[in-house]
Order: sequence, then structure tokens, then C-alpha cells
Amino acid sequence: MEEVLKRIFIKVKFLYNRFILKNPLIREIEKDYQSKNNELKKEREKKYLENHIPYNLNNYRLINYKNKYFGERCFIIGNGPSLKAKDLEKITGEYSFGANTVFKIFKDTSWRPSFYFVEDSLVYENHFKEIKKIEAPKFVSSIALEWQKLPLLKNGIKFFDYLYYYNHYPETPPLTVDFTKEVWCMYNVGAQMINAAIYMGFKKIYLLGFDFSYDFSGIDEVTTKNDKGEVETKFIVKKKMKNHFSDECVTIGQEVYLTDTKYALKAFELLQKESKNLGIKIYNATGGGKLEIFERIKLDKVLEPTKNEEK
Repeated sequence: MEEVLKRIFIKVKFLYNRFILKNPLIREIEKDYQSKNNELKKEREKKYLENHIPYNLNNYRLINYKNKYFGERCFIIGNGPSLKAKDLEKITGEYSFGANTVFKIFKDTSWRPSFYFVEDSLVYENHFKEIKKIEAPKFVSSIALEWQKLPLLKNGIKFFDYLYYYNHYPETPPLTVDFTKEVWCMYNVGAQMINAAIYMGFKKIYLLGFDFSYDFSGIDEVTTKNDKGEVETKFIVKKKMKNHFSDECVTIGQEVYLTDTKYALKAFELLQKESKNLGIKIYNATGGGKLEIFERIKLDKVLEPTKNEEK
């Protein structure tokens, strides 16, 4: 039987080489396939090199943060209009998280975040040089890296960002308990920073600058066609809006992404519920705003001389 199969194989191979492989059309198709396959391989290698570090090493860096600050407290900074440099000055020396264009307030305070996050690919592209100067560990989303084809910066750590498409996922995504896996994007980097703080072991989390009050009246929806004839929709800033602590955070003519407050709110509701189950307390120390999911507390109350007991 084995001898028969061997003869059949030799015959088939002969016929393939004689009548198929020598066919000009077949040769052209095979050549084209090999060319495209090589291009794809080079593109994958290029993307790998752009991100600088292999997945396993990146995982190792993330694992090092697991419960590293167990039992400590931290402050998570939003970039809302209520954010004041004088308040940040008060928390200098505390563990804190900052994101996106928070560096625009650095000129007014000696405060610097312990950890910096950027999920928005446009922010990463538009402010690459400024982000590069931040000395804190920089957590950069896979989306920001891949969409903009920019490298992971020195002192950078990649986290795997999964977009939450509400038309595909009717249920609310789960809390990220393992930061080496996916971190759901719920239209607000603040929610991702809370996830990270929980992963790092912080037991008391205070939000500052989380106004959760947005004005989109100055943003125009612009539809264009790209080189391939595909329709693209962009959101362009046409006038100033008070969505951030400074007008410098977003400039006129800049392309931005719009947050979906409905699903961002669902993310905060989930975090509030799950944090209680984990014995973690999240407080909103923002002066004003519309985020009422978390218990309100005044920043000065948090920073009273008895703060050692508060920890």
C-alpha cells in the first residue's frame, strides 16, 4: 500500500510540474501571491519593531504593577474645567494618575503624575513630542500605537485596548482584573486609569477634575473620501468650548474623537459596583461637575492632618 501511494504521489507531482506549474498564468498568480505574502510579512515585522518591545517583555512590565501599591491611596486626574493647579499642588507627593493633555498644566504647578495614560490615538499623534518628555511611566494603548504607526516611547508600557462597540456588545464589558489582557475602551480614559489603579492594588481612589460635562456645539462633522474612494467622517473643532482646564488642550481646526457619555457612564457605574465587591472605595473629589456615580468628598477633607488614618 505504501509503495502504491508513493507512486501516486510521484505521478501527481510530475503532472503538477509539467502541466500546471509551467503554465504562465499559474506562475504569475503564484508570483503575485508570494510578493503580497512577503509584503505582509514585512509590514508585520515593521509594526513589531515600531512598538520596540516584545509582547512577553511588555507583559512582564505590566505584571510588576500587580498589587504593587496594595492598601495605598491614589488620585486620578481628569482634565475637566474644574481642575486647578493649586489643587494639584496640594497632592504633590501622593500617588497620582494623569492622562492626555494634562501636561498643559505643568507650567503652573510642581505636581507631576506618578503614572501617565494615553488611549486616544489623535492625542498621541498630535502631542507625541510633549508626551515624550513626561518622566512618569507612560501607559500607551495598542490603538494609539497601531493607528498612528508611532513607536512606544522610552519608559513606555503598552496596554491592549479593546474598543467597546455597543451595537456588538449589548452587555457592559467586565472590569479588567488582569492588565496583561484586554482593557475595555468605554469612551473615557479615566475609566481605564481606575481599572489600572485597582490592578495596582490601591484601596482608596480619589477623582479630581472629573467634571463629566461636555459641550460639543463647537465641533463640526466633516465627511470626505480617501484615496481609495472610501467615505470617512471626521470631527473638527470650529470654536472654543469649555471642556478642559485650559483652552490649550484643544485648538481650533484640530481633529478630535467624541466621547459617548452614555457608555462612559455605564463604565463608571460598573467600576463603582465592582470596586465595592473588592473592598475598594472610590470618591469624587471634583469641585462641581455632573459625575454623581461616586460618593462626593471635598479635597481639603481628604488632605486633613489625619490623612495617615485616611490611607
